[in-house]
Amino acid sequence: MFTLAECLPAAGELWPLPGAQDNKYSGVTAVIAGSTTYPGAGVLTVRAAVAATSPMVRLVTSAEQTRSIVISQLPEVVPARSAEEAGRVDAWVCGPGLEQDTPSTDVVRWLLQQPQRVVLDASALNILAAEPELRRLMQKRQEAGQVTVLTPHAGEFARLAKALNRPDIAEDAGTDQPTAVREAATVWLAEQLHATVLLKGRESIISDGSRAWTVDTGSSWAATAGSGDVLAGILGAVLAGVDQYLPVTHSVVAAVTVHAQAAALAAQLPEGEAPVSASVIADHIRPAVATALRAAGR
Repeated sequence: MFTLAECLPAAGELWPLPGAQDNKYSGVTAVIAGSTTYPGAGVLTVRAAVAATSPMVRLVTSAEQTRSIVISQLPEVVPARSAEEAGRVDAWVCGPGLEQDTPSTDVVRWLLQQPQRVVLDASALNILAAEPELRRLMQKRQEAGQVTVLTPHAGEFARLAKALNRPDIAEDAGTDQPTAVREAATVWLAEQLHATVLLKGRESIISDGSRAWTVDTGSSWAATAGSGDVLAGILGAVLAGVDQYLPVTHSVVAAVTVHAQAAALAAQLPEGEAPVSASVIADHIRPAVATALRAAGR
């Protein structure tokens, strides 16, 4: 198990920074998130991606409310009504706030047939649990050397385990379980779904299907509504910008580290520590990145 302090230098070492030859297209993140019912999820995910790295962030949504709010707050974001129309993309983030309906299922199916790196979160994970065809596409992606990252919390893990006909381990990802049990469950899910899995929690566990890495984030300030959307945005931006030869698990650990550091910084007030919201965590991503870069001597 690694502490947050131990992970900060490693996160800073690989964090994407613009170089002399880079431009706005050097690591483009596309976010498919938000809906009429949950516009805020799209806002949080995009906001986090914008704060995490320098290159372009695209928002893909047909929900006018989500698009309007995002563009009013973040005019640098480039909107598109469909994934096919998005243009150049290096990594996709899909799922926060999406409706679980046929159009969303079609989008996930399309994404899993693209070569770019893909992060599936929230509703996209529930769609994956409901559709055996999509799980077969995951195997084809792995065989083609393509990167897929899944970011379940304990409830989403349980749905995926039941979909894989293993209700006996559906509760093994619970935060009340011993770390070793949660690690074994994460390794199993990554192996079964042919993906890298991030099991979220105060002790966040990352696995590529062969072994597990556990990060003790040091606090539970990130246990708040929308925090997972913020993490998804950070993760997508990192995966879009890092050198492609780096192990995917390293990028996931780095995203978890900066997210946890942002939550810790957000909780700090002159009077002491206090609860935070996901929006406030997003506001502290840039100071968290700066902390990681300083720890790495960059």
